[in-house]
This record gives sequence, C-alpha cells and structure tokens, in this order.
Amino acid sequence: MSKLKPIVSYSLLTISCICILPVATFANETPSQNNQVNSAQNAASTEITAINIQESDQGITLIIETANGKTPEGEIIDNDTDVVIKLTDVKLNLPDGNNFLKNQPMEGINSISVTQTSATEVEIKITGNGTLPNVEQVENQQGLTLSIIPTPKTVLTENNQSEDSIELSVVGTRNVDETTPANVTIINREQIEKQQARDVRDLLRYEPGISVPYDSRGGLQGINLRGLSGNRVNLQVDGIRLPYEYNYGATRLGRDFVDIETLNALEIFRGNNSAALGSDALGGTVNFATASTREFLESIGKNSYTSLRAQYSSKDSGFVGTFTQANRLDNFDTLFIYTRRDSGSLDVAGGNSIYQDDQDRTRNNFLGKLTYNFNEQSFLEFTGEYFNNVTDSKFSTANLPGMIFEASTQDLQEEVTTNRERFSLAYQYDDPNSKSWLQFARAHIYYQNAITEEDSNRSVRTAGTIRTEAAEKDLTDRVFGVNLQLRSDFNVGNTKHRLTSGFDISNTYNERNYFNFITTTGTRVNAPTFPQKDFPDSDTFRLGTYLQNEISFGNGQVKLIPGLRFDFYNLTTANNPEFTQKQQGIDAVNYSTSAISPSLGIVYEPSPGLTLFSRYSRGFRPPLYSELNFAFRADIPFRPHKGISNPNLQAETSNNFELGLRSRSQQFDFDITGFYNRYSNFIEPSVFVGFDPNDFGTFRTAGRAIPFQIFQAQNIPDAEIYGLEIKTAYRFSKEPGGFSLKGALGWQVGNNLTRDIPLTTINPLQAVIGLGYQSPNDKWGAELIGTFVAKSREQALVDDQTSVQNGGQPTRKIDFYEPDAYTLVDFVGYYNINPNLTLTAGVYNIFNTEYYQYADVRSINRSAATFEAQRGRYAQPGTNFAVGLTWRF
Repeated sequence: MSKLKPIVSYSLLTISCICILPVATFANETPSQNNQVNSAQNAASTEITAINIQESDQGITLIIETANGKTPEGEIIDNDTDVVIKLTDVKLNLPDGNNFLKNQPMEGINSISVTQTSATEVEIKITGNGTLPNVEQVENQQGLTLSIIPTPKTVLTENNQSEDSIELSVVGTRNVDETTPANVTIINREQIEKQQARDVRDLLRYEPGISVPYDSRGGLQGINLRGLSGNRVNLQVDGIRLPYEYNYGATRLGRDFVDIETLNALEIFRGNNSAALGSDALGGTVNFATASTREFLESIGKNSYTSLRAQYSSKDSGFVGTFTQANRLDNFDTLFIYTRRDSGSLDVAGGNSIYQDDQDRTRNNFLGKLTYNFNEQSFLEFTGEYFNNVTDSKFSTANLPGMIFEASTQDLQEEVTTNRERFSLAYQYDDPNSKSWLQFARAHIYYQNAITEEDSNRSVRTAGTIRTEAAEKDLTDRVFGVNLQLRSDFNVGNTKHRLTSGFDISNTYNERNYFNFITTTGTRVNAPTFPQKDFPDSDTFRLGTYLQNEISFGNGQVKLIPGLRFDFYNLTTANNPEFTQKQQGIDAVNYSTSAISPSLGIVYEPSPGLTLFSRYSRGFRPPLYSELNFAFRADIPFRPHKGISNPNLQAETSNNFELGLRSRSQQFDFDITGFYNRYSNFIEPSVFVGFDPNDFGTFRTAGRAIPFQIFQAQNIPDAEIYGLEIKTAYRFSKEPGGFSLKGALGWQVGNNLTRDIPLTTINPLQAVIGLGYQSPNDKWGAELIGTFVAKSREQALVDDQTSVQNGGQPTRKIDFYEPDAYTLVDFVGYYNINPNLTLTAGVYNIFNTEYYQYADVRSINRSAATFEAQRGRYAQPGTNFAVGLTWRF
C-alpha cells in the first residue's frame, strides 16, 4: 500500500504496491445512505471539478483537476488486475454528474472509473485487460495527474488470448489460470467472429481430440470429448442442461439448440472435472455462455451499443444476419440479439453431389436480457430466449435404397422443426475484497422447454400401386430447476482457503409420440398399431450438492483442491398403453439411485511460469429414461428389428486420472496433458441380443418368415480410454503483434476390455498447426492453418445382424468403414477498417480434398450394397469461402 500526499514541489512520485485487499461490504447501499452522502459532501475541503484523458507515448494520462489546485491525499491498492486509489477529504463536483467512467480508453486498459464512495472519499479504479497496469503520479501544478501504461500479457493460449483472469459462468468465479488442474479451453466472442464459425462444429474444427458428429436430418448430434459423446457429455447454456440426444433406428435427434451468435464464450472442460460441474459428465462439460450488456458496453466505452453483422458462406449458400442492441440507463441494463440464418445443401467434393439431399434450412434466434445492478458487486438478471430451426429435406433418389425403409420407396420428404424456449432469473453477488464470510453468491431459477417435430411423407410402390404414408413424431424435453452457489475466502494459519459449496435441483419431463397414417384415395386412415411411444412419459428428478475447497500453502506454490459431490436420481414413468403394446405387455420400470463422488486436484509451481498438476475424480451416470425403457419396432423387408427395455440396467461409474504440465514465457507456451479413465458398467445403448423365435415380420423371403432381431441397452462391465493432449505457441517478437506459430495434437485410445475390442467412439489422431501474423496495432491479421487427421484405429469385425441362415444365427462379420487420413489447409484473416467496422474472410479446404469425418461415418457397413450412398451423404465440402462484415456503433 502506498500513500498519495500533496507535495510542495509536485515532484514525481512512483506508485508501487503489494496486493493488500481493501475493506468492502456485502450489504447494498440504502436510499438513506445515499442521501447522507449527498448532504454531507460539503464537509470535504477539496473539490474535483474536471477529469480528462490524454494520449501519451506509451499509454495515457489521467488528469484530475481540483478547484483549489491541491493534490488530494490517498492510498493506492493493487488487486489482481485493478489499481485502486482511495482519495480522502475530497468530493466530486463534475459538470456531467458525480461519477466518471471510461471503458476501453486504450488497448490493454479495460476501464477507468472515478466514484464518490462516501461523504468525503473518492475512489479511482483502473482495470487492466488481464494484467495489472503500471500507474505513476507525475508532476503537475494543478490537482492530480497519473501516467497509465498497460502491462503486456505474458501468458497466452494457443489462440493468443490471455487466460489469466477468465471468469467461467458455469462454476461461478472459478478462474482459468495457470493453477487450474485440468485442460480447459475458452473460445471468446472475438475468436468466434474471426474464425467465421457458423456453428459449434465450425468453432471446434481446430481443437484436436474434439469432434461434433453430424446428421443431415437431425443436425449436430453433440460433442465428443476424450472419446465420449452423446449423453456422456454435459452440454449447458448458462449452466442450464440442454436436452439429451435421442438416437435410435432411423431417428437421430441431436443437441443443436444454441446459436453461437448469442455467445460471449464457449467453455470446454475436458474430462470429468470439478464437483460443481456434475458427476454424470463422464466425457466433460461444455457451457455456452451467452453475452451480457456489460461486455458490449465496455468494448466501446459508451452506455449504448448497436451492431449489425452479416456473413455469407459458399459451402451451402448460407447467409447469416445478426442485430445486437445493448443499453444502460441508470441501474438498468438491457440486451437484445436477433439472428437469422438461411442455407441450402452442401457443395461437396468428389462425385458425391448425387447423394446430397435437396435441403433448405432456416433459423431464427432471439435473446433478451434485463439486468438491474444494485451496485458494482451485485445484480439481478432476467433472461428470455427463443430458438427455432427448420430443415426441409427432399431425399435424393440415390439415397433411398440406403434408408431404413422398404426397397420400393419412391419418394421421401421430411420437415424437422426444433424449438427451444427458456426463461431464467439469476441473482449474483461478487466481491472478492469483501471482509465478510461471503465473497461470491449466485442463485439461479430457470424453465426450459424444447420440442422437436418430425413430419415426413413417403411414396411406396406395392403391387403396382403407389401408397402414400405420412408420419408425425415429436420429442419433448421440459425442465424446471434451481441452483445455488456460495464461495468463502479465508485464511487458516499459513494456508489460504477458497471454499465453494452449492446445490442443483431439477425435474425434467420427457415425452415421445409417433403417429403414422396411410393415405388411399384421398382418405387418411389411422393404421391399427398407431399411435405409439418409443418410451413412456417420464419425469426425472435430480438433486446434487457439492463442497470444494481450494487450499493454498505458503506462498501459493502448492495447492490442494479436494471436492465431494452427492447425487440423487429418481425416474418415474407413466403407464402408457401406447408404449406397453410395443413391449408386448411389459410394463415400464421406475428407477432410483444415489452416489457420492470424490475428487482431488494437486497443483505445484516449482518456478514462475512452470506448473505441474494432477487430478483424480469419480464419475457417476445413471441410465436415462430412453435407455431403461425403450420400445422400437420396424417391420421392414429383410431386416425386421425391434428394441426392448432393460430393467436391470445399472449406472455407469468411472475413475478418472489426469496429469499435466504448463510452461509459460514471454514468447513460448507449452501444455501437455495425459489422461487415463476406467469405466464400469459402461452403457451401450443399442446391442444386438438375438432373434425373437415367436415374433416374425410381415414380409417373407423365399417363402420363409423372418424373425425380429432384438436390440437392447446393456452394460459393458469394463472399458478404458486414455490419451494425450499437447498445445504449443511461439511468438517471434516480444512486442505485441508480429508472427506466431501454434500447434496442437490430440491422441486417444479406447478399449472394450470385456470383449477385447476397440471402442468405436474414439476420435482418430489429429494435429493442427498454424502460422499467423497480427499487426502491432491489431489493424489486421491472417493465419494459414493446416489440419491433419489420421486413419482411425481398425475396428473389430462384429456379427452381422442381418443374416438369418443356419437357424437364424449370424454367419459373417460386418466390416465398418474407416475413412482414410486427410489433410486440410485453410487461410483466414480480418481487417479492422476502423474501430467500428471489421471485415473477416477465409478460404477453406484450399486443395479441394475429398474427405469424411470419422464421427459421421463410423457406423456404415463397408460391405453393404448401399455403401456408396450411405457414405456419400456424409461427404464434406470442397473448396469454399466465407466473408463477413461487422459494424458496431
């Protein structure tokens, strides 16, 4: 702590200090307190009459003028990225009101504020962009003059972005810094725009070890982290769980419920992580953190922000338009974001265009927020969001033989509509300098409703007659929940503690309806076996409570982070006859279980810039409603099949180990993380278990009836996944900007130890390398990026479930398709025409490589007669370009 004193000669005074926390209070100011401050201001002997900011050679100069020309007394406190100057015996008397705020006065300085904090005290707060700014008092004959120079960032990620103080909304104020015992990736809004990402698959294309499976009918299927995908990865928007993936038979309904234009950041936690994130996230957690008014206003230093953003992509003739409006009036903040998307079929490489369905996609997304700021430490925020996506498809005739329909299908058209709406109310208090027992609190109550509707029409030729069938299916996921998180910082002897506790409570309702109609001579007739339900109407109650303590020893070189979480899970089902008739009279089962999951992280910093960490965590995932109770029946030629429930399904558990090293210097960064995860009762959702000798399909082969194949969710007793993740970055210059070289690699291996065969969800080895340049003033930048994806590990040959010879037993093996290795080269860049106008452009797959992503095609049978058609539907775009323009004002 340093003192500001009035100096007779007004000589130079250098401000230097050590982090000492100031006194702060938890309670909000009451109106009576404000009146006391205003009425008592005349007691101060020095008045601040004007505040100005001027540019200097290396930074800026803050000039504070006083009425009597005196330099006020005060003290200086350094706190993380803030320099706080507390002036005493002084009052504000400014022409434009008794407060001053300037956001983004220059690069490296987030904000400068001057506020009257009591009758005779004024606080000056200078906030750096991830680092503590250098502040010095300089000679002046009038008032107080401060020289402010931003401190260059020395800790950079592979995207050349600081990680020093990134606040994660999913875990409160748990910051990603060099002492986080996990591999975490944060992709911020600026990176989203510069990458010209259209969706989360675009956004993660340069993240090795992560894939986003895609289906042309059901959209993005989810995110694969460390070899686990689907419902083993917890996807959230602002901490609210997104609906689960539903993937059975021809139905592949994914988890594409968020438009990335609304995001402030995408937060990726690889592996089963902290106690606060939930034990059922066996693969990891991805949180879509939506934007807030504060971020937009701080970017231009005004109380009003408007932006128009447009982007075009040639890969599917897609156009995106986004309108953003943010405002601040007194204590109220408002935010509105609207996005419209229109696109068509993919323009693919090679001779695969005949397999591309004729598609039209439209999307509308609305996000609105209303925030009331009680003070700088606390606010109350209401959020409303509406997501609507419609995909109209007319299936290519070349694809129809490969679909799970009669071979005589002549035409197929489908419309898939996805709607999601959510409303939430959140209160947050955040004051790390508070001397009370509480430094952070967040309470959140929310409601979310998602419905996916599938409407299809197909024409089938039967005995020379065209029969038209119409099918209507819907899937509902409705959740109501509340969560609370508290954090207390305190010292015990020579140890510092950051104690985080909280709970999550939610109830989710799921419903699936299926109607099928046959149209003959203009009459719509309900088939006798419809309506149906693939699973009974279900309610899932979840309760989770957790405690985590971050303990720092001595000077902070060693940290222990123990955690403990308790989860209770209860599934209640309805007795729906539409479900039991498919189950041949078998009733649905209810399910209840609980578990305690410990975790422990260890961090050791042997020297500045070098960090070693390790982590253990216990995972727990109970079977979902669609895994326990499932009834699917497809009476189709040559391959009648059905799914049945498994009331004996058990919860999955895992033991997860992680070991890593981080090295940071002014020009070079290096990260390496190794992990090993062991799973018990691994749930495989669709396993072939045999033929039903008492149930035969309608269609006959050579006069013989074909028995139904039976599929069922089952537990794999023992499985493992291990791998390695590497990131590195080298900056050729110590100064901001210049050339940089970045690289990353992801390698994974997974085994079904019970059967001694590979797991099919494991991503192949992937490496990314990029050579980039950024001008010193960030006027423009460009990057050449190469991506190499290896051939996947050879899959084991599995029993062919279509053979009915030899008494219905399989006689051959299925040879699953393994796409060849490939290399892609992209070139992207941006140009800031002026501070308010940015142009982005990129050329992708420059060499027009024909390739397929393993996550899309891993279930295709290479030996099938329809192999080319099935694979061709998943061909990726050839050479394509994208261009975007953002106007902020």
